Parts: sequence; structure tokens; C-alpha cells
Amino acid sequence: MKVCPVCGKEYADTTTLCSVDAAVLRSVDDPLLGQTLAEKYLIEKLVKRGGMGAVYRGKHVLMDKTVAIKVLRPSLAVDDAVVARFSREAKAASRISHPHAVNVTDFGEAENGVVFLVMEYLDGRTLKEIIKSEGPMPLARVVEIVRQVAGALDAAHGQGVVHRDLKSDNIMLSQTTGADWAKVLDFGIAKIQLSESFADADITAPNLVVGTPQYMSPEQCSQTGSIDARSDIYSLGVIVYEMLAGQVPFTGESPTVIMMKQVQDRPPSILATRADLPAAIDQAIAKALAKQPADRFQTAGEFSAELSRASEAGVALADAPMPVADTVPNAPVPPDDLDEITLIQPRQEATSVRSRQEIPIPAQEVGVRPGPATVNPWRIMIPAAIVMVVVFGAVFLLTRGTAPTTSDQTNGQQTGLTADPNSQPVQALSPPTGESERGIQAQPLPSTSSTPLGVKENANENTNQRGQLPPSNVSGNFGTEPSPSAKPSKNANVPRESPTPKASPSVKSEPPPQASPTVKTVTKQTPTPQ
Repeated sequence: MKVCPVCGKEYADTTTLCSVDAAVLRSVDDPLLGQTLAEKYLIEKLVKRGGMGAVYRGKHVLMDKTVAIKVLRPSLAVDDAVVARFSREAKAASRISHPHAVNVTDFGEAENGVVFLVMEYLDGRTLKEIIKSEGPMPLARVVEIVRQVAGALDAAHGQGVVHRDLKSDNIMLSQTTGADWAKVLDFGIAKIQLSESFADADITAPNLVVGTPQYMSPEQCSQTGSIDARSDIYSLGVIVYEMLAGQVPFTGESPTVIMMKQVQDRPPSILATRADLPAAIDQAIAKALAKQPADRFQTAGEFSAELSRASEAGVALADAPMPVADTVPNAPVPPDDLDEITLIQPRQEATSVRSRQEIPIPAQEVGVRPGPATVNPWRIMIPAAIVMVVVFGAVFLLTRGTAPTTSDQTNGQQTGLTADPNSQPVQALSPPTGESERGIQAQPLPSTSSTPLGVKENANENTNQRGQLPPSNVSGNFGTEPSPSAKPSKNANVPRESPTPKASPSVKSEPPPQASPTVKTVTKQTPTPQ
């Protein structure tokens, strides 16, 4: 057992966190182990925990007899109304005498306030454990178990006792005689039906909602109307469906969702999971799971007899190997019902959930199981191909529309240079011979030299005799502007001239000094040496 350190709420050993404050639970030793209740019953071992309390294996110290002791939860034991109801219903359960109903032998309260119920000890496994370990059951075995359970329920209903928490976990199966021997457990939370003259408002009034959502009838879930024996017949129909299919018909992520499905949703057909079963079996289960109590079987014996007739009609199919869809034979069933806990909560009078029987629901096709949804690859490939063709076509048209404009512009242009209307015709140039530079003499530097003066005088006279050009206009191809009074150069008509060829190595020329056009060059007469 585990206890929340914050709120003190008790949990089973498999729980880790508290559902109230999310605190980590602490494992504690069971304080009842080794204790003796009412000086008669020694508690030896914990068997299991449930919604109402815990079940222990004990021993009657005076008779040395093994018994089962159910202890009420401490949180419920402090409520006087719950204790009074528990006591009254335990007395009613002790009056049930049937070989397939557990015998209640004692009831009391210990000195420390522990409320307990003593029953016969059964050595076996619950129906829930067998379904989890072995999977769906053969039809013949289901019919025999239902026959035994229905007899116990009819005996309890004859005593005015409604179980209200009938489920596969409250049916014990033993193999003492070589065959299944069923026992109905947990009549300790049953409801006693008394006439109004004997009713006790504090005890028999429906002020508690008791049951497990996966097995509760619509009238239990909606908290409206009276609860009678037909509520147990609905729970028995859920158990029959679970034995044949390996799972309960309604599941959900929370108890509230499951209870809403019990009230509003149509139960699935057993033939969708077990196609080997006769159609009459599906009809019998559907009638037991009817939303309105008046539409169900009125007694558990009627339900059992109908299943027997349907089984005999299809006995040949029942003996054949059963093809179970989505279930491996003799394989454990996935634990989809880990939240199958008995709920005990106050009834809310203002809350009402209406059944949707007036809404027509299309009948399911018998024997046809909906197959898994398949995806056709052509439904994806064909639209994708169409989209690609459209995209490539649009790109091609756009490219083709712009191509002529580009080609026309290209064809309209001529390779080479465009003629300038202000230019002069280009004349072919002869190979450079140096004739244009042959008569150019280097100008003397202002410094004195040892060169004979006669040579420079002859040079200057030759220069003046040839065109009387100023020194600045004899620059040739050096890029200087000619003066207005000067005659044009020989190369004036040539728009562009190839690079000036290098002078012959025998003639050494120096660039003439740049002279202003207004400067007049005067030849200086140097005296001739005597």
C-alpha cells in the first residue's frame, strides 16, 4: 500500500503519483497485517485492493478455517451513512444461498474502527485475469459460465438485492471439478430493494453512485430513474461481450467519457470482431445492452436461455477453430481497462444525461467488418503530374514569348564600330618609315657645351628655312595643339595614328621644350672663335 504524504490518501502499490496533488507516494507497511479483528479473524495476506476497500486472506482463530476478509476503506468508514448502508447490504448478501454466489458469514466493526466483511475463501482466478491471459473464449464455455452467473443473480434478485457492481473482476473461476465453477463476489455494495413502508431514507435512498463505468447501465450513468434487477442484466451483457471479443464494448480516456458512451452510443456488433458466431448471439447481446430497461431481458435466466438456444443453432461453427480478428489466439489481451475501478460518489440530482434513442442510427451490415483505409498511390501521382505539366508549360510559353524580342535586337546590331557622321574617312596607313621625324632636330639646352657653335647655327638656319615653324609646332605626334598661325601638319588629316615608332638608334632625339605661342624664338649669335 502507498500513501500520499500531503493529503494522506491511500493507493495501490502500482500507483506512483497522487491524483489530487501530484505528490510522490510513499510505500508503507500495511498496518492490518498480523492484526486480529474482533478477536476472531487473523489477517495474514493482502489479496487485492478495490474501490470499496481491500480483500485479505485470513483465518478464523477458533475454527482454524481460511476465510476472505474485506475491509472497508478508512475514508469510507468515517461516514456513518456509508457504514450503515454497508452493514444493511451485508446482511442482505448473507441471505443469498446459491452455489454460484459467495457465502457471507460475518460482518462487524473492530475496536480500532475497522469495518469488515467475512466471506468464504475461494482459490482460483477471476474472469478478468483469464480473459487477459487467454484472450477470447469459445462460445460453449461462455454459455456455461453465463448459466452459472445468471443463477446466482436470479437468486439475489429474488431476495430483492441488486448487485450494482457486476463485472468480470467480481466473478471467480475455480477448477475444483475439472470444469469452470463460477462464483459471484462483492455483494457487499449491493442495493437492497424494500417497499416504501420499510424504506429508510438514510440507508436505502439512492444517494450514492456505485459501479464501474465500463459495466454500468445507462440508468446508473445518467443518475436518473430507479435501479433494479435489469441494471445487472445490462452489466451481464457487457461481460458476455467481453468474454467473446476479449475487450469491453465501450472504452475512453476518462470515466466520464465512458459513462457518456454507455448512455448515448450504440454498442458495437460482436460479429465485427467474431465473424464465426451466429447472428442470434449478436441479437441476444444487443437486447441485453438496450438503453431502455424495458427493452432488455427481464431476468438473467431469460438471457442465459437465449444464449443457449443461439449456441445450439450454431454448434457446428462453435466447435471449429475461431478466427478472431486483430487478436492472436491464446495471447494476452492489451490492458485497456486499467481504470476499471468502482466509483463511489454522491449522486447529483441536477445532473441529467438524456439517451439518444430517438435519433435513428443506420443498422450495421451483419458479417461485414470495415477494412482498414487504403491509400491509392495514383490519386497522388496523377494530380502531381498534372501540376508539373502545367508549370512547365507556363514557363515554356513565357520563355518563348520573350525570345523574339531579344533575337530582333541582336539581329539589328552589326558587329563592329558604328560610323560617326562627323568623322572623316579612314585612310590606310603605310608602314612606319620614320620620314615624318627625319628633319626634326633636338633643341639646344640652355647650358653651355663644348659642341662647336657652327653646327648649331647651321641647324637653326635649316630649321628656319623649312617652313619657318615655331619649335612648338614641330612636336609631331606629341599631342600639343597647333597655333592658329601655323600651318597644319602633314598628319592633320589622319584621325588616329598608330603609336609613334621608335627612332633609329643613330639619331638621338630629345623632346623639345614647350614654348608659349606668344614667345618669339631669337637665334643668339655666338662669336666665332678667332
